[in-house]
Amino acid sequence: MAKNPYVAPPEDAEAEDIPPDTPAADDTAAYILLESMPMSFEKLERSMKAYMNTSMSMDSAEELTFDALPIVEDTPEEIAGATSTDIVDPINGMLEPPKPKEIVDPAAAVYAIPELASLGRAFRSARPVPLTKAETEYVVSCTKHIFQSHIVLQFSVQNTVDDQRLENVTVLIDDSHSDVFTASGEIPCTSIKYGESQNCFTVLERSADVELVPSQFTCELRFSVVQVDPATGEDEGEAFEDEYPMKDLEISTSDFMAKVTVPDFRKTWETLGNTNEVLE
Repeated sequence: MAKNPYVAPPEDAEAEDIPPDTPAADDTAAYILLESMPMSFEKLERSMKAYMNTSMSMDSAEELTFDALPIVEDTPEEIAGATSTDIVDPINGMLEPPKPKEIVDPAAAVYAIPELASLGRAFRSARPVPLTKAETEYVVSCTKHIFQSHIVLQFSVQNTVDDQRLENVTVLIDDSHSDVFTASGEIPCTSIKYGESQNCFTVLERSADVELVPSQFTCELRFSVVQVDPATGEDEGEAFEDEYPMKDLEISTSDFMAKVTVPDFRKTWETLGNTNEVLE
């Protein structure tokens, strides 16, 4: 503030004679007051929480900037809330404030696995995709977590068979028909009891030399079955290996696009410059 003091314009100055309030490059206080933030305070809080969830980021000595923070994608609930009409209290006739809803980072389960720490921070996480019907013995859905050069597939597996316990649960991905992605690792789920839902993971490595195109993968659930007494949960026999076919999983270009709100579209457009401009 002392280095860049505010100088008020003359009282008789016309509006067109007053120069715009443009902060100096090293005037942090003026920048905060005059420049709009690239995100809302609520999204800044969520982005900071996502940043702190990754141990690699917290150990980094690099300067923390807006560009270094993870992108916080608009959820379908937020988009619907932004376009919906206000709710009026039928008794008092006053507007009801929206109830805050805690939003959990969908990549938190990935960050908790030490073997995946080297992948860094996820760019975005897609919505879960069901790979089985809801009424089947094993209910499976997949969440795609997009990283710089990898995709982590998080498979949520629910066991609905009361006389079985599943062990060493994995999902086999057939990558033989894809030139873009290669299955490079997997993290199995140790055990899934009746009524439980647990996660197993498969890592796909993306080839940087191949153009990104939509890819489809055949998926198969593989596990060992242990027969148990439904009443006591005690084992009743030796484990045997089994497999369960599922729907194909598709990875499309839209998985690499995040939906974000731009507070000031014109200003954001102008900051892009001419680097990506195409003249016809």
